[in-house]
Amino acid sequence: MSTRTARGRAALILAAIFSLLAAPPAAAGTGGRFSLSYAVSLEGFGSALFGAGEYAEFALAAGWETRGGLGASLSARLLAPINPPDIGDSLVGLGAELSLGRLQRHPLAWMSPRSTALAPSVGIAAYFPLSGADSPRYVLEAEPIRLYSGYGYLALGSPSLVLDEFLAPAGWGLALFKFSYLLR
Repeated sequence: MSTRTARGRAALILAAIFSLLAAPPAAAGTGGRFSLSYAVSLEGFGSALFGAGEYAEFALAAGWETRGGLGASLSARLLAPINPPDIGDSLVGLGAELSLGRLQRHPLAWMSPRSTALAPSVGIAAYFPLSGADSPRYVLEAEPIRLYSGYGYLALGSPSLVLDEFLAPAGWGLALFKFSYLLR
């Protein structure tokens, strides 16, 4: 299979996932609402597709969410190495996230003095080097420990699976924390 065919197939798969996740809730009475947010995270990867060291990620997202916490969003991202810092090795990305609902009574309530809800999510992101020289890389993300507090989300210890341009497993990642603040 040629590189061009693999890239085209990967782009088509991502476009299909993004379009499905970005669709607003269709059922009447779901109480869906539009949201805007920004996020900051600190993460690292065990993959040759990402350089060794820590990364800071900055993201802007837009999406839909129901009162029960089910929702989907699309994001624009910048992933920059911070240890050692090198803006030349930064990547830009597009991501899609699916929020799986909110659980008001949960075993992690002790972690915050505020009332929180456990709100896990899953997602996929495609990253492209700023240099434009390398192939895209994809990351499947899971945020099982993600707390909602009314104004935003805090995710801790979120694992990810790194995929190469052919969507074959190519390593792993771990986000130590991710803070998302809802602007609307």
